[in-house]
Amino acid sequence: SMEGSKMVWAKATAIALLLRSRKERRPFYVRFFDSEPFELFKVESHRNPSSVTKLMEYIAKVKNGGGTDITKAVVVACSDILRSHGLKDVSDIILITDGEDRIAKNLIRKYLAKSRARLITVMIQGDNEDLRELSYKYLKVVALSTEEMLKVIEA
Repeated sequence: SMEGSKMVWAKATAIALLLRSRKERRPFYVRFFDSEPFELFKVESHRNPSSVTKLMEYIAKVKNGGGTDITKAVVVACSDILRSHGLKDVSDIILITDGEDRIAKNLIRKYLAKSRARLITVMIQGDNEDLRELSYKYLKVVALSTEEMLKVIEA
């Protein structure tokens, strides 16, 4: 369901988040997904231009492959958190989606609690009440004009 302009805006949102993490000197992890999560890509918090370049290439090459499994994507992100740094601090998982999927709320709730993660959902041209309920923050990308300028707002 994330084809065309939805995929373009998902990639643009991921790049904006990368730029913010660089500015804040925080590590950045990204994992695109469809029916299966894609390869995890990490950019360390220290200045390393080559890893940023590789991430940009990775983002440019990502194509939607059909199918959506939001539950699996969130569970894998929680598992990544547990594997990478345990339970040191609260982590934020930012899910960029159009919300077109049925999710297992109890399973997601369990994994978020286990990994001490907060779910921040960024909706692109969609809505999902279950994700709204589970999310620490629920944001929407909205069109501002006919030139397709978009803005992320709290929904």
